[in-house]
Amino acid sequence: MKALRTATGLLVGLIAMPHAWAACEFTKTPWGLRVTGCNLGTMYQGRYELMLDQSPDKPRLKLPNLRATNVDAGLIDREAVLSVDLVNDGMANAGQFEVAVVSSINDPLDGGATVGMVVQAPSVVSTLAFGAGRLIAPGHVTLPNRYQGWDICTMVVVDPPAGTRTLGSVLESNESDNPYSECCHVAVGSATCQ
Repeated sequence: MKALRTATGLLVGLIAMPHAWAACEFTKTPWGLRVTGCNLGTMYQGRYELMLDQSPDKPRLKLPNLRATNVDAGLIDREAVLSVDLVNDGMANAGQFEVAVVSSINDPLDGGATVGMVVQAPSVVSTLAFGAGRLIAPGHVTLPNRYQGWDICTMVVVDPPAGTRTLGSVLESNESDNPYSECCHVAVGSATCQ
């Protein structure tokens, strides 16, 4: 009841000043009421110095955002076993998606020349909740020998486009951060990734 009296009083006050309130524009939008062009200084005869323009924001779409954050390589004999950290730092759960992983073997003793390439079978992730992470093991890379160190440079694409689609199977808030790459130097008994 008090709110109704206050609204009625404001309306009567605005009607008493026809030139002042005529400048205000009230527009209904699907997201709320937009108010533009209201000069409270004019309406209240200089008491306030405020121009009122208020527009409700469109709601942000709550979508997942899938990306890789790290690649690691564990060494077992001549095999560098790859692991990839994934995260969904969006605002919604993600359904099933794939992860494509391609690695090159580079020889640091020959100026980083590529001596081999391994294309892993796509890894399928059934779901990834928003705010969650997951570690996947997409496969391994066989080193040419164990007598020297090798660089394994890996490119990961989370939810890559397939077929005629230009986007992946999951609609995301940011489609541009799906690729990720990192190089690991593997030597006898150690692996360092950067």
